[in-house]
Amino acid sequence: MKERIFNLFLIISDDIIREIGAVCYEQSGSDAQKLVFLQSKVIEDLEKAKRYPVPNRYVLISEKKPGIPGLIRYKSYLDLAITGDQLEFFEEVFADLKAPQNPLMCITPIVDGKPLIDGYASVSVKK
Repeated sequence: MKERIFNLFLIISDDIIREIGAVCYEQSGSDAQKLVFLQSKVIEDLEKAKRYPVPNRYVLISEKKPGIPGLIRYKSYLDLAITGDQLEFFEEVFADLKAPQNPLMCITPIVDGKPLIDGYASVSVKK
């Protein structure tokens, strides 16, 4: 049975997430096969990904400037991941792409234009 799956990108420069990218597929097979498929498409999908702004509920705090909505440090995103709340970061993307309740996804940080692969994880969306 085919399932909607997602390649998601964190577009990062100067350690700040500035945009979110997303590509959606309808794919059949096991979860492991779907993840291998998504990983094989990272470079290609980065070029064609639909771009989204970082939600304004995330605010970059700086010593020099007041909070800047719509930006977040990559480290802050990783802190969200530790608590299991990182997928809230993608709520608007999932809504726009009509994601199912617990979408299968591959999240790839793109640091200064290059994919950063720092591990693999299996996650579920809390709704």
